[in-house]
Amino acid sequence: FVAEKTLDRGLLALAGVALLLVALGGAVLLGIARRQLLLAALGLLAVLAPGANAATSPVNHTIVGTAGENGWYTSNVTVRWTVVDNGDLVDSTCPLADQITAEGTNTRQCTTHFTWGTVVSPPSPLVIKIDKSAPTGVGGSLVRGPDSNGWYNQPVAANFGGQDAVSGIAGCSAPTYAGGDTATAGLSGTCTDHAGNTSGAASVAFKYD
Repeated sequence: FVAEKTLDRGLLALAGVALLLVALGGAVLLGIARRQLLLAALGLLAVLAPGANAATSPVNHTIVGTAGENGWYTSNVTVRWTVVDNGDLVDSTCPLADQITAEGTNTRQCTTHFTWGTVVSPPSPLVIKIDKSAPTGVGGSLVRGPDSNGWYNQPVAANFGGQDAVSGIAGCSAPTYAGGDTATAGLSGTCTDHAGNTSGAASVAFKYD
């Protein structure tokens, strides 16, 4: 009887220790969970907070011009600069409106000094490419000679070419003639530069029967 009583007390003590460990573990896990929830809430507030950490540049620009192809403009371009002065502006080289008329590749960049530091805008020079001129010297030639006595009696193609000193020639026409019969047949074609400017039409004449 004494042995059984001692055994029961031992089991009860062991069970008590086990329950205590479970309770302590739960408390520790609850504390960790609460900490993680608190950190998540703080992170969400940092994301949703209105612009507390968002650094918006006080110097910006817009570009006004006729956009062509491949990053070229086909007209004069005006770069408009805006500088936000909150009473901390010292001086600036940024013009309100900078008109660029020169064809080719132009770069722009300006510097503004504030009481708290210097802003170079944009950080890398702004590249403005302008080509207002269509290709010149456009002409064509037939790809082969006449079939008989100066006349063509089978379809014939013509290749056209030209020059463009600014953005370069992107492509030219290559039409084919297959009739009707006439002593004043002709093919016409144009050339286009990389900026998207297209030349006037040139032509090549021949006889076809």
